[in-house]
Amino acid sequence: MTWTQRLKRVFRIDIESYRCCGRRVKVIVSIDDAGVIKQIFDHLDRLAGRQPLTSRPLARAPPQGEQPGFEG
Repeated sequence: MTWTQRLKRVFRIDIESYRCCGRRVKVIVSIDDAGVIKQIFDHLDRLAGRQPLTSRPLARAPPQGEQPGFEG
């Protein structure tokens, strides 16, 4: 049994088909070296600490004062 078949059987994850359209996905590499995996995760952790390239104001609720057309 291949590892993709095991993922599908145990976790119900089908990594061989694309969710949106159902087309086949081709696996081009599998990383199983623990050192390389740690480097990748360390790099992602460093990126997560950075500010996004485009910063927008945080979403907020509308003002709670008197609003035209509002009868409360």
